[in-house]
Amino acid sequence: MKQDLIKNQQDSTQDHEQYNQNSDQNSGQQNHKHKNKQGREDYKQQDDRAGIYRVYNTETGMQWIDSSADVQGALNRMQFELKLGSHRRHALQADFKVSAGKALQFEILERIRKKVDPSWNLQEALEQARTLWREEFAAIGAFYTA
Repeated sequence: MKQDLIKNQQDSTQDHEQYNQNSDQNSGQQNHKHKNKQGREDYKQQDDRAGIYRVYNTETGMQWIDSSADVQGALNRMQFELKLGSHRRHALQADFKVSAGKALQFEILERIRKKVDPSWNLQEALEQARTLWREEFAAIGAFYTA
């Protein structure tokens, strides 16, 4: 009987320790989720997410220059679509496939900070900057068509 009581106490202690470990893991997961959510919110609050980016084919000289309110997100999306084989610019997709992506360089040309001036328009600023960058790089090579 005494042995049964000791065994029950040991089992109870083990169960309690395992519960505490699981509880610690769950709180760690919740803390991680909170950090991820906070990180996303911090990223959205950045005032220099907009910009101009370029994809340059080092073998053919072809290039694509575009703008986005979230330039890093646009580059990430483009690389993801190219890897999946689902990019909407078929010539760019074909070049990616031929070189297994090794001939393509992805770069951010300019970041554009948001301004608090109510007359300032982000889309207009992006369009103007994209036009200037395309003019500057026109001599280097042809552009992939839209």
